[in-house]
Amino acid sequence: MKHVLLIGSEGFISQALLNKLISKNYKIFATSRFLKESTDKVEYIKFDYPNYTDLSSISNIKFDIVFYLIKLGTYNQLNDFSIQYTNYELLVKIINDPHLKYKKIIYLSTISAYQFKDEANLCNYYGFFKKLSTDTLIYYCNGNSLKYNIFILPNVFGKGDLSRRSTYQFINKLKNNEDIFIPKEPLVYDMIYIDELINNMEIILDKNLNDGVYYLGNSQLKTLDYYVNEMKKITKSQSKIFYDKNFLPCITDYSSIPQSVIEKTDFEINKSFSIGIEKTIKWYKTIEMENNKI
Repeated sequence: MKHVLLIGSEGFISQALLNKLISKNYKIFATSRFLKESTDKVEYIKFDYPNYTDLSSISNIKFDIVFYLIKLGTYNQLNDFSIQYTNYELLVKIINDPHLKYKKIIYLSTISAYQFKDEANLCNYYGFFKKLSTDTLIYYCNGNSLKYNIFILPNVFGKGDLSRRSTYQFINKLKNNEDIFIPKEPLVYDMIYIDELINNMEIILDKNLNDGVYYLGNSQLKTLDYYVNEMKKITKSQSKIFYDKNFLPCITDYSSIPQSVIEKTDFEINKSFSIGIEKTIKWYKTIEMENNKI
């Protein structure tokens, strides 16, 4: 039986990945900033990330796979140098912790590492330090005979997401018939439903692919105008969409993103964006009904 460690288990994507791992024959350990009761499927380890000391409590285990999913900070702190540098510093401390023994580490990077506000500058410190973290991890693993995978995530949405991601914000505004402002420039985006993202991760795990950088999007690029209008149609919203020529978003350089995942796994996206949005809206309504009962 493989021993797997999730470093960072509270997030939207972390929870979806954890549920998938539970369905497989793994012995799962998961760190949490809060004290959680372990189950027969998951052994939780209290781990206060900002005040990190060491992982001595699991020093007797050699993990087959470590998933690194920690990300400090909120949507509003993507360009906060101190927060984002702390994220990088935390990664360096953890992979160098002598108490953490593992054969392979999987690191979740982001499309933000390939987003630019102009030809020379990345969009924010979040993307800069994600790229630096990726390079550091690859260099460290190569120098220490460790296996690795880097998963580059596109714009992810779906059940479990209550963050300030763009899709969640758009759906809320559309449900309330609020006006929507989007860039006038016809820039393209890649949005993927959470279940599809996890399925793509599973394919790479099942094929036991190592030492690769994989983009987990569907590469079916559409304009933001397309996505917003699809959401408007599904929500039957009366919102008006305005095109703001002064709104200068970050530009994603999709041409520089490694496409090896498509070549090596041949995965196919099974569900359309519209189906994913319908499922997401259904989940939001369920959450709202539960909150109204409290």
